[in-house]
Amino acid sequence: MIRLLLVDDEPVMLIMTKTFLEKNNADIECDTCSSAREALEKLAASSYDAIVSDYEMPEMDGIALLKAVRTCYSELPFILLTGRGREEVVIEALNEGADFYLQKSTEPTALYAELASKIRHAVGRQRAKEALERTQFSIDHLAAEFYWIDHEGCLIDVNEYVCQKLGFTRDELFAMRVPDVDSDHAIEDFEEVWHDLKEHQTLRMESHHRKRDGTVYPVELSLSSCQMGEKEFMCAFATDITERKRAEEALRESDERYRAVVENSLDSVYRLNLQAGYFDYMSPVIEEITGFTPDEINAMHIDGMLDRVHPDDRRSVSGELARAVASGRGIHEYRFRAKDGQYRWLADYFTVLRDRDGHPLYRVGVVRDITEHKEADEALRESESQYRTLVENMHDVVYSYSLDGHITYISPNVQTCFGYTPSEMIGHSLFEYLHPEDREAVLRDFQRTITTSEEFTTYCRLIQKDGSVSHVEEIARKVVDGAGTIVGYSGVIRDITQRKQAEEALQESKERYRAVVENSLDAVYRRDLQTDRYDYMSPVIEEITGFTPDEMNTMSIDEVLDRIHPDDRRPVDAELARAVASGRGILEYRFRGKDGHYRWLADHFTILRDRDGHPLYRGGVVRDVTERKQVEDELQSIARFPAENPNSTLRLDKGRSIIYANSAARTMLGDAFGGLGTDAPEDLAAIGETVLASGVRREGEFRIGEKTYLLTFVPFKDYGYVNVYCRDITERKLAEDALKDASKKLNLLTSITRHDILNQVTALKGFLALMQDPQHEGNEAEEMFHNLEKIADTIRRQITFTGDYQDMGERKPEWQQVEGAVTRAAESVRLNGASLAVDTGALEIFADPMLEKVFYNLLDNAVVHGERVEHITVSFHEEGDVGVLVFEDDGAGVPASRKDKIFERGVGTVTGFGLFLAKEILDITGISIRETGKEGKGARFEIEVPAGKWRMAEH
Repeated sequence: MIRLLLVDDEPVMLIMTKTFLEKNNADIECDTCSSAREALEKLAASSYDAIVSDYEMPEMDGIALLKAVRTCYSELPFILLTGRGREEVVIEALNEGADFYLQKSTEPTALYAELASKIRHAVGRQRAKEALERTQFSIDHLAAEFYWIDHEGCLIDVNEYVCQKLGFTRDELFAMRVPDVDSDHAIEDFEEVWHDLKEHQTLRMESHHRKRDGTVYPVELSLSSCQMGEKEFMCAFATDITERKRAEEALRESDERYRAVVENSLDSVYRLNLQAGYFDYMSPVIEEITGFTPDEINAMHIDGMLDRVHPDDRRSVSGELARAVASGRGIHEYRFRAKDGQYRWLADYFTVLRDRDGHPLYRVGVVRDITEHKEADEALRESESQYRTLVENMHDVVYSYSLDGHITYISPNVQTCFGYTPSEMIGHSLFEYLHPEDREAVLRDFQRTITTSEEFTTYCRLIQKDGSVSHVEEIARKVVDGAGTIVGYSGVIRDITQRKQAEEALQESKERYRAVVENSLDAVYRRDLQTDRYDYMSPVIEEITGFTPDEMNTMSIDEVLDRIHPDDRRPVDAELARAVASGRGILEYRFRGKDGHYRWLADHFTILRDRDGHPLYRGGVVRDVTERKQVEDELQSIARFPAENPNSTLRLDKGRSIIYANSAARTMLGDAFGGLGTDAPEDLAAIGETVLASGVRREGEFRIGEKTYLLTFVPFKDYGYVNVYCRDITERKLAEDALKDASKKLNLLTSITRHDILNQVTALKGFLALMQDPQHEGNEAEEMFHNLEKIADTIRRQITFTGDYQDMGERKPEWQQVEGAVTRAAESVRLNGASLAVDTGALEIFADPMLEKVFYNLLDNAVVHGERVEHITVSFHEEGDVGVLVFEDDGAGVPASRKDKIFERGVGTVTGFGLFLAKEILDITGISIRETGKEGKGARFEIEVPAGKWRMAEH
């Protein structure tokens, strides 16, 4: 529906326009008003898709309304409908931003049909623009990497998340190719991927991306082929799957023989006895997550655990537990009240184990603290709630069923996920795409949904368009109307192929586990505390320290400790002693490798004891954290950066109060800085409050004292402050102004030399050609010769003006004594007997050194154009803070029709440059000039000098 505002001062036209549009166009709804002011009031109170306005209206015409609308509603479509067809009205309307211009006619049917077409065109164009901006905003704020890539592998566009993730600027990324970012694909590999993508249109794969600091992390790539005109591009989404990879790795660590590794995981592993209702195992990390020791957790009944779940989450947790008992597995997220009384967000991934008869015995799973992740998600949802559906369903396929079981809607990403276009699937049954062996079971689940109110959930295999098979999870529910009648079904299809593969991998044998451990980036070890020697060390230790596992296994405890940096020995000894009592510990120290260089190592370990509690072994994981330590050092350096930064940096609490200002900022603000805790200058504080409220950074130029600064306002909504980064661009602005002035002069001089003088030369050659004809003799020849003299004099004046104009502004403005400058100018003017009286006293004006040229042109103008001038007077008076210098004569004066044009270049009876040049010279220091005389009584030029640019000199 298009909501239209009609504006016309003739009621009958409003009625006719509204009737024609609404009667013949079901999608147009009209609101009317009889004046431009009423239209502006309605725009302020309500929302419209477009405006159709008459031109000729009292008080404010259609062009004035258009200007007002463009000031406040710059993108609102505006169509001018008028009975006038003047060309200048059309041009002005289009120049002011009108979308279309239509002239009223006596054929209303054709007129309003064309008007409806223009309305739809303008509104459709605006809506398409807004949709494009929303899409671009979504991409730029997407929490995933997004790339546009050409056929040579060059990065031609990325979203902001890529810059944040990889640590490169956009300009740096635009100079890169795919292999510079993707460590798994050389340019030859990219060409092969490009070939496959062109054949299949979409691809999904895993790879690794490399950050600026060299860090490599795994990603899942979703690639699509796109052709624009004759060019082909690749559109790529990359999702960091580091956490998923870690989860898959953690699932493989289920064997009791490697409990030391499990217990040093960042996640808590557990087993719940479903018969007794108590946990019979909980890994130690649970204490870091909840504050409860494993023994305290194991002593809690499952009902007691549920009592600590947040009231808003208990129902979903209970429902998921009940469903999981039937399905055999489950995942749920909930808030758990820790020992300190604070709620923590936990993610619980679990599987139900059964006996041979299918009775549930145990629930085994992994609990992860996702509080920070949830808080980050919440912040993201608050800033991008309008795009939540797009982001949350990006990898899932949404569909709708009719009552007869046919697909009525399926989301476009079905093509990315399974190869089918929506048009290929709509009207067909989803059962057609299921694996034949799964159709019967899915049908039973679907029929159960029909007869009950249960949610339809099933796991099955789906045949992709290319014939491959994907494991999917399908969830659907009934859709009812307001009367409770079932009108169809809607649901979500999720590709869980990788999750199924991860579950199948969990069944790998114990023998394969050693291969995983030995190929880990971390070194896994076990040390016999009785012999004080390692009895196992995984091979990666050689990459970390240079020593082979055999060499490490032969080292005594003293030999190992001797290789620890002297500064780290004491904390290591203290932590080892504490760990013997507590049972687990974490060490970070520098270790001298085989090459003699120190590397930072992180050692997470657990003490294993015999039945009597005597320590037997120390089992753990050693990781090389040298790069992390270097990053931490860099972060500390960055933290010192604001204070050391030569550029100004401010922090405004609530966008207004200064809570931090480095020395450069205090110097910049000068007297405006009242100290920490005081408000920033009002113009800065107002922008700071706006930026904090919107959450959108803003940049702009500000004049502070004699300097110009570029200020960038960056909001931190979660912390309630705004950072302001300032850069002095005074020199740049001066250079820009100088460049504009030079360009203006160059354009004008070019115009004169190429256009005005060329016209005179053309006339000159024409008269010369006429004089060659012997028939032109006597008075005619004399008249032609007189014209040639006038042309030559005009060319001389034009060339003289170019020299004067070129010199204008070359020297700095200075204080000049007016009476002396007028007297010197008069010496160069033929006054033809006219008297000159100067009554300005000790007046001085701060102006361009060519001020005398201004006075010369005004005196010359009086003599040349005044016709019968006898007296010229120059006087001065004050009007408030403004000084007014007056040049007045008693000649013919300036005709009223020419007053507004005499200062334009080329206007005049001779060359038309004198008054134009005078205005330009005065404008350099902000001085203005106007003509206020009366035709027949003389010319009067008033020169207004602003405060601070005039003074009475002291003698």
